[in-house]
Amino acid sequence: MKKIFLLSCIVLLFSCNGRKETNIPSFSEVELEQCKDIVINNTIKSFGTLLYDKKIDITASQEGVIEYFPWKEGTELKENTVIIKIHNPYIELALERASQSIRRAEIHVEDAQNRLRLGVLEAEGRISNYEKAGMELAQAEKEYEEIVRKNTIKEELFAAGGLSEEEIKVSRHEKASAAEKLAILKKDYEIKSIGLRDIDIQNAGYELPDTANERKKILINLLTKELELALKQAEQAVLNAQLEYKTAKAAFDELTIRSPCKAIIGSRQKEKGERVKSGDVILTIINIDVLYAVSSVSEEDALLLHSGMSVDVCVDSASLTIPGRIDIIAPLADSRTGSFAIKIALTQSKSNVKPGMFVRTIIYTGLVAKRIFVSESSVIKTSDHEGYVFIPGEKTKDGLRVLKKIAVKFSEITNDGILISSGLQSGDLIIKNPQETWKEGQYVVVKK
Repeated sequence: MKKIFLLSCIVLLFSCNGRKETNIPSFSEVELEQCKDIVINNTIKSFGTLLYDKKIDITASQEGVIEYFPWKEGTELKENTVIIKIHNPYIELALERASQSIRRAEIHVEDAQNRLRLGVLEAEGRISNYEKAGMELAQAEKEYEEIVRKNTIKEELFAAGGLSEEEIKVSRHEKASAAEKLAILKKDYEIKSIGLRDIDIQNAGYELPDTANERKKILINLLTKELELALKQAEQAVLNAQLEYKTAKAAFDELTIRSPCKAIIGSRQKEKGERVKSGDVILTIINIDVLYAVSSVSEEDALLLHSGMSVDVCVDSASLTIPGRIDIIAPLADSRTGSFAIKIALTQSKSNVKPGMFVRTIIYTGLVAKRIFVSESSVIKTSDHEGYVFIPGEKTKDGLRVLKKIAVKFSEITNDGILISSGLQSGDLIIKNPQETWKEGQYVVVKK
């Protein structure tokens, strides 16, 4: 569809008033590729062999009697393999006591939680009783006011002779009883309000709440503060017990000794049944989990090297390339060859390589050079390091592009493309997948 649309546009461009037709030259549709800069690392190549890393003395961390030690010299161990077990009953008992301490502390937490729950309920009950006392006091005050009003009327009637002496005595007694009851209710309300007053809230560091619900929450917190503190103390006791357990567990775990790496047993200094003290050497192992490559370089190349440089270690017999880094550079040259030995630590472990294997090393010095990178399919090669590319030239009056041929030289062909050393610059646009039959002057249309 794109091609049909493009052809239609070209026809329209070169039509006169939509009627006169013009011959359209033949052309090809092409895609473009932009040349990019790429940085090339300078390398130094050498040869060497693989060696073991180092020997490790395995020591006892705790005192006890060796009860498990079945390995012989030369046995290959995987990482984390149990090598030795030491028996120490005191450490085992300490671990059991620590475990029981945790359980006791957890029970205390449960008890403190239950007490806090009950305390909250009691606080709610106390607040309700306080509110009830306030309601009873208010009711008693209303009743007392009514009794006083009635007694005043009866006193006036008695003074006028309209009420007997016995009736006025009853009224006066009723008034006195109501006053006494009111005084008792006031005192009871005052007692129940202790700890629930505004001043108590403020003294505890709270601001006076705006709503009844907020006030109730604050009062419950005040009434259960000691129980909350007791719960926190119980929870802290659990943490302390857990810390003691971890300490005891760490000591218990040290009774089991595991291989820290993939290794071979070199020598045994102790035997099963022997008592060992903390720090005693039990056996020596040779670390084979990490291998080193040892090679040599010339004096000139040695001046460019330093520790930490990246290295590719090629083990041709195993068809492997293992990454590594320079660990040590010999401070003195070999008097016979004038070369410097270097020790390269392999940063990846490979199970199918062994010490003594022959290797090739490629050291990346960090020195760089810029090259132009293009796809291999965009270059027509005429020799091992020469070729040419096509670029779209200027537009013709027909809107087409004229092919232009550019000779190039390249330094290296990689798996990803070609490194151009001359002929092109970064940002140049070249035609992708050119045909060897193309010639300069042919017409092309660039796909959009």
